[in-house]
Amino acid sequence: MKVDGDLTESEKIKLNYDAARESRPFHFKRYNLSKGLPDMIKSLAAPNTLVFHRGYEIYATYKVVNDEGVSIDYIVSFSVFREQKKLRLHVRTVFPEEKSIGQVKKN
Repeated sequence: MKVDGDLTESEKIKLNYDAARESRPFHFKRYNLSKGLPDMIKSLAAPNTLVFHRGYEIYATYKVVNDEGVSIDYIVSFSVFREQKKLRLHVRTVFPEEKSIGQVKKN
């Protein structure tokens, strides 16, 4: 399987994501990490899942192992709202945090 650095320019153009507000290249590492997202969402209430508010968004962090075998923090930004008498969760963005988030102080 090719990784981001192994692609030719024409392959990069074919894998480019174009939308009304943004354009960006496909990112294989982020894609591979996202495969674990359904299990992460199911475990939001687990004691080892850190969920916190920052501004108007809610975040959850997970420890995952990246392609290089290194444990990193994986950040999931989401919102929760009620629609048609059901509680809905909308994932806004997900990204790996290469730097440690540091020590967490719980209230």
